[in-house]
This record gives sequence, C-alpha cells and structure tokens, in this order.
Amino acid sequence: VRELLARIVSETRRATRRLGELTEDEASRRGLHPRIGDMTIQQIAERFLATHAAEHVLQLREILDAAR
Repeated sequence: VRELLARIVSETRRATRRLGELTEDEASRRGLHPRIGDMTIQQIAERFLATHAAEHVLQLREILDAAR
C-alpha cells in the first residue's frame, strides 16, 4: 500500500509538471469521454488526476489505518 501511495504521488507530480508545459493551444484541446462527454484538458486533469487519484489515496489510507 505504501508503494502504491508513493507511486500515486510520483506520477501526480510528473503529470502536473507535464500539464504546466502545455502550450495554450495544446491545453485548449478537447476530448470525448464515453460517459461524461466533451471535456477540456483542464477538466480531464481535474477529474482524472486530482479527484480520482485523491479518491484512491483515501482508499489506501483507510486500508493502512485498518491494518494498524
């Protein structure tokens, strides 16, 4: 579990750096999610990097707490 948490932190930092490197044109691109629909790069980052990753971090912390 600790390794998974470390990987989440590491990959989140890497993704955050990469998002910061995007040009305005790249950042304005849109994607189509099959359930959510049309999304901007910012929406994708917020939903799948911030919110979704945070949910997994909470799950892993709950597992660690229960194991103690």
